[in-house]
Amino acid sequence: MIGPADLARLLDELYAAHWILWNVGFTPDELFVGASMVLNAEPPAMHAYLKVQRADGEFVLPVGPALDRKSSKHVLRAWLRFIDQARIEREKNAAALERRLRRTIVWDRRVEFLTRLAAKGFHLTPGAMN
Repeated sequence: MIGPADLARLLDELYAAHWILWNVGFTPDELFVGASMVLNAEPPAMHAYLKVQRADGEFVLPVGPALDRKSSKHVLRAWLRFIDQARIEREKNAAALERRLRRTIVWDRRVEFLTRLAAKGFHLTPGAMN
């Protein structure tokens, strides 16, 4: 089972991926969080992922450590709670939430992430991401 510290980091990583994509023109209804077997992940295993899905294609970003089946269900429930809390947090203390996302691996690798999306043919809104 995933521990509390690893779960918190995983949720921050998923949130960072969402935030980055919102800021280059994707809408929330094009973004999905799930957990399943990801064969092209290292190692191939069950992982949480963020999926971008549009009529012109889809892109899957595995996030975080390998998960067992029980942990994957726990992560998905925790994600739904996290999103509700993040909405409230953005209104009360957006700076704290932004500090959390800027400490993530996804944030550090955002150029690579966005480059891969563009290479798959997704249109990114120019200049939306600083």
